[in-house]
Amino acid sequence: MQSQLVKIFYLGNRYHGSQVQPGFKTVQGELMNALQDWSGNMFPQSSVQFAGRTDRGVHALGQVVRIDSEKLLDVDKINKYLPDDIILWAHTKIHSNFRPRYDVLQRHYRYYIGNTIKIDYSAVQKEIQTLVGTHDFRGLSKPDDTRVTTLTIINACISSKINPLSYDFIGNSFLWKMVRKIVTVLQDIGTESIQSDAISRILKGNKVYPGGIQPAPPESLVLLESVVPYSFEISKYALRRIVRTLNDIFDQLTRTSDTIEFLRREVISFQRHFVLP
Repeated sequence: MQSQLVKIFYLGNRYHGSQVQPGFKTVQGELMNALQDWSGNMFPQSSVQFAGRTDRGVHALGQVVRIDSEKLLDVDKINKYLPDDIILWAHTKIHSNFRPRYDVLQRHYRYYIGNTIKIDYSAVQKEIQTLVGTHDFRGLSKPDDTRVTTLTIINACISSKINPLSYDFIGNSFLWKMVRKIVTVLQDIGTESIQSDAISRILKGNKVYPGGIQPAPPESLVLLESVVPYSFEISKYALRRIVRTLNDIFDQLTRTSDTIEFLRREVISFQRHFVLP
């Protein structure tokens, strides 16, 4: 039995999260099926271990997965059995005692905001720095059984004003819905919906949101990188496939967006002419 680590790209829109759940289509489930089709052998859940779970709708470029297999993985051949929105793009051999969930050194998440909403950039830039360091993040996450809520954020920042805005978070680990809840608070600070020191107050245990913090939408969140103490062999064919997939989806979404805009105008025109005020 060989222990190997792969880097995997996926778009989360069509999947009920990354982790296997009975009765639902998941990234892990699709990968287990593809490995079985490629090898002819069964791959139980314990032999396909993700370094962390992502929620439904969240994407990944740098998720890592430990796979225990009887033979050396061929990512390009395995990709033939995967849907276009799940692609293995790098692999390496690892020690059998490597635990992906606990032994990843750093995780890097990015949340894309864009420039459609005007925010107080300076206020957000100042308050996001209060996340850096070791804190109890229970007020900025969803309860998850008995998991320890004190974590270390290595870096947190907002991108330059001249680029489409995004938030970057780098840490050893993250709690359930933690990044998306933080983004909600930062956006509320930026739009002056709450006081500019909201993050600091929440970290001190103050209840800033009486009804709880609603997580930001999942489709703008990407797990960019998982840092591990291994060098990977990268497949240029897989990277080309990722680019091709993203180009195809972008074209499709552009056409859909244009069609929706035209349809919206048609309905407004219909409303003006045929519906009484």
